[in-house]
Amino acid sequence: MHNQMLALFLAVAAIAPSQPAQSQQVTDMRFNQALSLRSAEGSTQPLNVNLRNWVVRNLQTASLTATGMLVIHVRAGGPAVTVIDGQRAQREEGDFFVVPPGAMLSVETQNETVVFSVLEVRR
Repeated sequence: MHNQMLALFLAVAAIAPSQPAQSQQVTDMRFNQALSLRSAEGSTQPLNVNLRNWVVRNLQTASLTATGMLVIHVRAGGPAVTVIDGQRAQREEGDFFVVPPGAMLSVETQNETVVFSVLEVRR
């Protein structure tokens, strides 16, 4: 009976559809809110602000396009190489950097998963 159950399990496992590969990056939205900024003259300007954690697993490349200005903090892991519109830079845990609106950001991780906090401000 035991051998029959094992054979049945192996046969089902062989024909079962395979699971998709695990994503190379994970985004966890922490805050997303419409705000307004008041100028010294008293006029207001609407802003959309969101804060998210962006996790890029080790030995991976991931990218995103900044729709607004990004202020990024390397929270954990690293080092990682970032490419912002063709400019390469080595980033370490604790580093902050800015990505201008419309720029393409690419991240290349090395032997460690890297966690970024991404603050995006859009007009």
